[in-house]
Parts: sequence; C-alpha cells; structure tokens
Amino acid sequence: MRLEQSDERSSPVGLILGGAGLLTALLTAAWLRIGLPWPRCGLRTLTGVPCPTCGGTRMFGALLRGEWLVALASNPLLLVAIVVLAIGCVAWAARFLTGRPGLRLVVEPREGRRFALVMLGLVLANWAWLVATDRA
Repeated sequence: MRLEQSDERSSPVGLILGGAGLLTALLTAAWLRIGLPWPRCGLRTLTGVPCPTCGGTRMFGALLRGEWLVALASNPLLLVAIVVLAIGCVAWAARFLTGRPGLRLVVEPREGRRFALVMLGLVLANWAWLVATDRA
C-alpha cells in the first residue's frame, strides 16, 4: 500500500463529501434542537440487539454538545471514521481549491484482502462493544 502523486487535477470528491457531511451535521443539529423523536433502529426493534451503527445519533448529539467522551462511548468506530473522513475532506477540498495534483492510494490485491479483514474485525469488535455496553 502506497501513496502516489496523481498527474490529474484533484476531483471535487472532498467538496462533495464535506458538503454532505456538513449538511448531515446541520440537519442532525436542527432535528435535535427542534426536539423531534430520535430515530429507532430496526434491528434493535426486531431483536433487541443493537446494530453496528447504533449510537450514531447519540454520538452526533454528543459531538454537537462538545462531549467527546460521550460520543466515543456511543459508537467508537463511527466517531473515528467521521474524524478521519473530515480530515480527508478538508485535505481534498484544499487540494481541489488550490489546483494542486491529488494523491492516489495504490493497494495491491493481497493487501486489499488484508485491509478488508482488518476492517471486518474492527466492525465486529465495535459491534461487540455496542452489545456489551447497550444503552438503549
């Protein structure tokens, strides 16, 4: 796995993802501010077991209040993913706006399989955390 500089001008992916993330944050903030009911998880409703993304709404609410530890406890993997995506979006947007060439991640097939297994392990570990600390 390695990063290479691309000869192409950066695509607007960072701007699109960043805009979508900002819109999501604003809509979540408005939803919580208005006092609308929190969304229900279908898997939890049917089985009583939280899904791998359960706690996401609580996590966003905690982030909006500046409660990082509460957000981390609500769904650790989702919080880390959002922080990494936010940093990536800012980097992509800066590269796009300045016209600098982008970076390309080159992943060999064998490395891709290992990466997929590691990610699956992280999702399962996060899910185990959510089940063990169920805060319905």
